[in-house]
Amino acid sequence: MSDSSEGVLVKKLMIGIFALGSICSHAMTEFELSLSESEVLLQGSKNYEAQYVNDDGSITFVRPKFANPEGTGSLRLSAENESNLAGICKLFGAGSYVSNSVTFDNFEGSSTVVPRHVRISSIGTFETFDTSKHYDPVRTLICMSPEPTSQLVPSDNAEKILTNNDGSITIVRPKFSNPDGIGGSRLSVGEKVSNLDGICKLFGAGSYVPNSLTIESLTITGNRLVRISSNGTFERFDRNNDYKQVRTLICRQKLLIHALRAFTK
Repeated sequence: MSDSSEGVLVKKLMIGIFALGSICSHAMTEFELSLSESEVLLQGSKNYEAQYVNDDGSITFVRPKFANPEGTGSLRLSAENESNLAGICKLFGAGSYVSNSVTFDNFEGSSTVVPRHVRISSIGTFETFDTSKHYDPVRTLICMSPEPTSQLVPSDNAEKILTNNDGSITIVRPKFSNPDGIGGSRLSVGEKVSNLDGICKLFGAGSYVPNSLTIESLTITGNRLVRISSNGTFERFDRNNDYKQVRTLICRQKLLIHALRAFTK
C-alpha cells in the first residue's frame, strides 16, 4: 500500500472516529438533559411566594406560580378540579393534595380584562392557559409531605398544655400552624366527637375525655377555623360564624408524650 493510500485511509478512519464521537457527544447531551429534567421534577419547583410546614407534617404553599410559559415571566396557577390541585402538589415535589384546603385570591382587574393563568395537569406538568373568569388564582393549598412519617413529634401549638391530677392533659386554645399562609388558625369544634379525638391525637395524647370541652367565639366573624380529622390531620376550613372554636379540652394521657416533648426541646 502506498503512502498516499495509507494517508487517505487514516483520514477516513479519523473522520469516522470524529463522527462517532460527535454522535456519542450529542446523545450524551440529550441524556444529561433528560436527567436534569427528571431531577427538577424529583426535587420540585420552588416557584411560590412562601412555604410552611404545618403541625401535622403537611405543607402549605402560598401563591404558587409557573415560570415563563409565554416568555414574559411567571403566571399564577388556577384549578378546575382536585386533579389540578394534586398536580400542583406534584409540581412542587410534595405528596398528595389535602382535600378542602385550597383558598383563592379574587381577581382584581377591570371587567374587560380577562385574567391569564396556568392550569397544571394531574401529573404535575403544564396543561393549558386558563383565561376564564370563572377560575381565580390559587392563593394557598396544602399538600401532604413526601415523607409519610413526617409528623412524628406531637404538636405543642397551644396557649398552654397542663397536666391534671388524674394524668390527663388540658389543652388551652389549640391552634394549627399555618394552613392559609397568614399565621396560626384556631381549631373548630367540628361536628363529631371524632374531631375532638383528632385534636388530642394531633397533640400526641389519647382520646378526648367526654364532657370536657369548653368553647368561645371570636369577635371578628368570617375568620377561618381549622377542623381536625379523626386521624389528627387537617380536614377542612370552617367559618367561625358557623362553628365555635375550642377554648379548652381534656385528653387522656399517652405514655412517653412528655419524654417526646422533652427530647425535642
